Amino acid sequence: MNRPSWPLSLLAQRSAPLLALVLIAVVMLGANPLVGETIAPFDFLVQFPGWKNTGIESPVKHRKHSDVLDAKLPSWRYAREKLRQGELPLWNPHVLGGNPLLLLVTRSILTPAFAAYALFSNEAVGLYTSALVNLLIVSIGSYLLFASLTGNRLAALLGAVAFSYSGFNTSWFLWHHVNTSIWIPWVLFFAVRIAQTGDAKHVPWLAIASTLMILGGFPTVAVYGYIALLLLFLSWSLFSRNTYRVVILRGALGVAGILLSLMMAMLFLYCLDESLGRLDLSYRRGGSAFRKAQDLLLYVQPFREGPLTLGRTGYVGLIPLILFLPALWLTLRRRLEWRYAWGVSLVLLIAPLAFAWIPMDYIRQIPLIGTSMINRLILIIGLGLSLLSVLVLSTAYQRIGKKAPGWATMVLLLLLAVQVVDQRRVFQSLVGHVKADTVYPATATIDYVRGRIEPLQNVIADRGYIVSGVVSAYGLSEWYAHGFHTPAEKRLLEGAITRPFITPTASAFLCSQVNFANPLFLAYLGVRYVLCSDETIHGGKVEQKHVFDTIDLSQGESSGLSLTGERVVQLVELQQHVSFDELELRLESVNVDNRLGVRLKLWMGTELLTETAPCSLQLDSVEAYFRCRFPSQILLDKGSYELEVLVEGESASASLSAVVYPSNSPLLQLQVGNRLSERVLGLRGYRRTNAYIYRKVLSGDNDSYIVRELEPGVVLVENRLVNGSAYFISSLSGISDAQYDQLRLKSYSDTSMQFEYIGDESGWVVIPVRMYPGWSCLVNGKKVEPALFNGVMPAVPVRGNSRVGFIYSPTHYAVPAAVSILGVLLGLLLSFKAQSINRWLTDHYKTN
Repeated sequence: MNRPSWPLSLLAQRSAPLLALVLIAVVMLGANPLVGETIAPFDFLVQFPGWKNTGIESPVKHRKHSDVLDAKLPSWRYAREKLRQGELPLWNPHVLGGNPLLLLVTRSILTPAFAAYALFSNEAVGLYTSALVNLLIVSIGSYLLFASLTGNRLAALLGAVAFSYSGFNTSWFLWHHVNTSIWIPWVLFFAVRIAQTGDAKHVPWLAIASTLMILGGFPTVAVYGYIALLLLFLSWSLFSRNTYRVVILRGALGVAGILLSLMMAMLFLYCLDESLGRLDLSYRRGGSAFRKAQDLLLYVQPFREGPLTLGRTGYVGLIPLILFLPALWLTLRRRLEWRYAWGVSLVLLIAPLAFAWIPMDYIRQIPLIGTSMINRLILIIGLGLSLLSVLVLSTAYQRIGKKAPGWATMVLLLLLAVQVVDQRRVFQSLVGHVKADTVYPATATIDYVRGRIEPLQNVIADRGYIVSGVVSAYGLSEWYAHGFHTPAEKRLLEGAITRPFITPTASAFLCSQVNFANPLFLAYLGVRYVLCSDETIHGGKVEQKHVFDTIDLSQGESSGLSLTGERVVQLVELQQHVSFDELELRLESVNVDNRLGVRLKLWMGTELLTETAPCSLQLDSVEAYFRCRFPSQILLDKGSYELEVLVEGESASASLSAVVYPSNSPLLQLQVGNRLSERVLGLRGYRRTNAYIYRKVLSGDNDSYIVRELEPGVVLVENRLVNGSAYFISSLSGISDAQYDQLRLKSYSDTSMQFEYIGDESGWVVIPVRMYPGWSCLVNGKKVEPALFNGVMPAVPVRGNSRVGFIYSPTHYAVPAAVSILGVLLGLLLSFKAQSINRWLTDHYKTN
């Protein structure tokens, strides 16, 4: 047998760990996109009333992942749609009254994960690929970092698994947090290479990794990465035993890389500062989810408190924990060798912050991280524990492997397998896969709204749709979507809904909190549709609405029909749709001592649609009847149906007779056995109702609304005042009618829209969006400075018939954009001139 050539063997040695990381990532995810599985928290979504009628069932793992559904993925979906249409997604009109999209780093659009998501026409496959890409980036970067520090590939593999699937990365895997944290190992890897070699060719790579970390979408996590980098530099400079000139020279190269990355990211940092600068963030006072010493046990027993939670999961596996004490011993024995010193500092210096062992009042004074939940620093602790485990294993391998290299290798492979199995059980408990058909499934109500809503018109969705912002994933605009609001916006939004905000950035409410009594206020916000769920689901008051009655007393006297004999079926031919969830069956006589059970079955042809629970017998001084409740609301379209009365049980003394009435309607017939009767059962249909909505809206108290029920458990309220995209008001003060019929939308895109005001009065054209830097208003082609209606929306002054334009052209980004371009050019120049720089540095070092 020919032995493989050396180059092939070297290629195999280098590629085997990378292939192993790919395999581990696939195993960890556990989904098969080829059979319609993906990675996303939609199992949580289909549990809510807004999607209950899809009939999709999925076990729930992602109970704490609503932010992904209402904040991250709606923006991703819209950006994906625009890119696939060949347009740059500069602006998202569907959230918060409009918000920057491409340039705002908190949307994570400029990330490999989003690129993978947008690449595939099949959205479920895109979501899976996005998750896989993130795992490969973090695991390969971690492997390269640890391998560069030890040279031991197997130990580096174990460390890469430990950090990549550590508690922080597992908890926040579907968030922007991990789109950011995956680049931390790469930043550290290129910094280590600079420290080891002093080669300038690593500087632009450090800059690129740092820039990608900034663009990841969660700035605080990027700061965590820079903290790890600072501790790396301090440990290396103090304990590497290099001359101060080497420390200064290579430290300068590292600083140059970070400064270069700040130049590259300047445009995006400027946009982020602009966005945050409009807000009052004084309420943000970071804390820690860890408060007691016993919380340390969560590192050993992650499930000790039951199902895992996001803020209290820091598990890195038992192996790194077991090796921590040997790592401390080796650190002292090796006289603080810089790699060990760095690893220990990542744990011991960060733990007092993450666990709030330092008073929070002091921690809150730390710039950039004091206003965030400080327990998220467990990310850096996990990195430190992973690094120390690699160092200990590589040291042990060097000693044992000299005598028994085969056995040492087998032990490392076994430990790697244990690490994978150990962390997979935790990873799968928080990042389980779901069916592809759960990905924002279509519903009758949402489809109806999407087919009729016009540009700039908004919707409000109540708690039946989880949290505000979720339906924006369907291209519906929501003022209340998850995100930061200015104080003026909050005042405006709290006027339309009582106490809408459950956190400073998220809102969830019942429709009873919506100010339906003032449709004009909703019209100011451009709210055309309100999507309401049945409030009884949320503990609201139960009321009944009488839907239909099969009885016409004018046609003759009633009689009785025994239900304990032949099969009794009421035949129904519907000419219009009807909805009910409860039926009452009138009784002629009943033996109260009987032990018979009665249920109703609803058939369409030979197909059983549904059946009631056992009916409850109701007796009063006037009548007796059975009350029969269906498990969910029934919505029947036109067609033929059969309602069967099923009597169960046996009792010789029981008697049960239903009331039947004459009927000459061809739409109602009674079948007893095989015979058709000229009488019909006495049936009354009811629908349980959302108490507030039906009382205030359906009762006809306000003709400004139209109410539709397109599916069980959901009510759609349409504001008839909103029949256009912008409106005219005569005055900015007081109460003025929102006259939508005075405006005609001539053209529309995300970043440019044209209206025609057809009235002849002087006043203001209000565009129901948030006024944001970069937008400008034109009247008859001339730029005008808009006022702010209710402190939020642009109000353009007009005098008679006018053409009004609203254009997004952020020319004030020109300077930061130029800095970013310059940074990219400097990075390219540095890449080409790295060898020349190295020679100059060498000559200068020798000269001095």
